[in-house]
Amino acid sequence: MKSTKKAVIVFNAGLGDGLQMTPLWRSLREQGYQLTLMTVSPYFPGVFAQSLNLVDEIVEIRQKKQLVFFVLKNLFHFDYAFLDYYSSGPLWSLIACLISKKAVTNRNKWYLKLLPNLKYRQPLPATHNMLQNLHIAGIEIPKLFELSYKLSSAFFTTHHVEVIEMAKKKGFVVAQICAANKQVDYKNWQPENWDWLLNKIYIAYPSLFILLIGDENEATEVQLIAEKSGRNVISLAGKTSLSDLGLLISKAKMYLGLDSGPMHLAAMLGIPTFTFWGPSDPQTIGYEVIAPHFHKVVCLNIECHPCLSFICPNTSLVNHPSKCPFPRCIKEIKKEEVWLAFQSHWNKIYSSGLSK
Repeated sequence: MKSTKKAVIVFNAGLGDGLQMTPLWRSLREQGYQLTLMTVSPYFPGVFAQSLNLVDEIVEIRQKKQLVFFVLKNLFHFDYAFLDYYSSGPLWSLIACLISKKAVTNRNKWYLKLLPNLKYRQPLPATHNMLQNLHIAGIEIPKLFELSYKLSSAFFTTHHVEVIEMAKKKGFVVAQICAANKQVDYKNWQPENWDWLLNKIYIAYPSLFILLIGDENEATEVQLIAEKSGRNVISLAGKTSLSDLGLLISKAKMYLGLDSGPMHLAAMLGIPTFTFWGPSDPQTIGYEVIAPHFHKVVCLNIECHPCLSFICPNTSLVNHPSKCPFPRCIKEIKKEEVWLAFQSHWNKIYSSGLSK
């Protein structure tokens, strides 16, 4: 009897990166692999993988001794190890090579060539990241692609039951006004624009609650914006766990915000999104390209965009957005245009029967 092939996903990146690997997991399972997820990322706990029911084993590494024990126990145990671009730093690539007979990634760095059982697979041009991850494993890219596997909110819990119940009576939007823990200003719209936009939403939809999310280091700024923006705007910044976010977003009418992990979470929960983008490429990591009736992207098509992309970055001005003296791509998005686009998207979703 032929033995089952074993594959391991070595993951050490953000929430959105993990969610965009799920088509790869599904395809490996469909091909009969026994699949293990080894995650060392605090931003992608096992509950997310559990809710998809696409892996046979979840190993969450939180301490160095756990990692050492796992590697020693599984030396060359797996037939394949797969790493996406963002998880394939030197340490994790080495670990992947130690626990598998062959490791594969789509990151091309000189130091990775020193690992004899690590194979590089060149990214495809103009292809969504979810499909890039299929390509890592040599899986044929489908002509039509949709989010056929979605997270189940049943795996999430929250400490904000009262807030949810209050907001659900009239409906609510989850909004994120800072991206990446406020560490990357080149992804963030100006606070005064958010003040203006949230006030417009409050005036136009006075019964709609807006729950603002974010991390602890964003809490003060987010609270100030909440106080300026109307009585139906509530700040939960710094007060939510990832599990909280999962349940909050799953009950929302829409996710409003930026290129961030919660945006990916909303899409995988089947929630409409309205997002505006700075230097990243929404064509390769956004969701309008997958489901244009459900997701709306606002993005300026300026001559140097996108400069933040592992697939095909535009380096005509800078080689990384952190070096850009003035990130026009996000700072010059006009608030009036955002408001008109938001109204159009909201009315399309909630006047056409597309909503859940």
